[in-house]
Amino acid sequence: MTATTLTDTRRAILTAAYKRKDRRVFPIAVPGLKGGAVTAVLKSLLKNGLVEETPASGDDHVWRKGDGDVTLTLKAAAAGSRAIGNGQKASRTRKPKVADAPRQGADTKQAKVIAMLKPAPRSSRSSRRPTGSPTPCAA
Repeated sequence: MTATTLTDTRRAILTAAYKRKDRRVFPIAVPGLKGGAVTAVLKSLLKNGLVEETPASGDDHVWRKGDGDVTLTLKAAAAGSRAIGNGQKASRTRKPKVADAPRQGADTKQAKVIAMLKPAPRSSRSSRRPTGSPTPCAA
């Protein structure tokens, strides 16, 4: 899993964990994330090596019980730090590709439609009546 494939929820969980001294994942403070969704997200992070199980101590939230009834909690792994971009000097914004940049000029479809909608330019001749046409009479 790379930084580009992290969902907002996964990124929020990892970022919150790295703000803590002990890098513990719990408590999770992601609005709207409840029940089975929490478990699914954490299992995904664990499967991808972005968080790791560690023995729980004291008041730590218990993720699960391991072998011999050892209580385990989750903490952010080094791969999680790389995934969210911690410690990188350069920004992670991508440069726009040529296809992403707006095209300008008369060759675009939008420019052609706008040109068709504009009134035709008036020349000094267009305001005159054509020759040979009858003049209106006052009756």
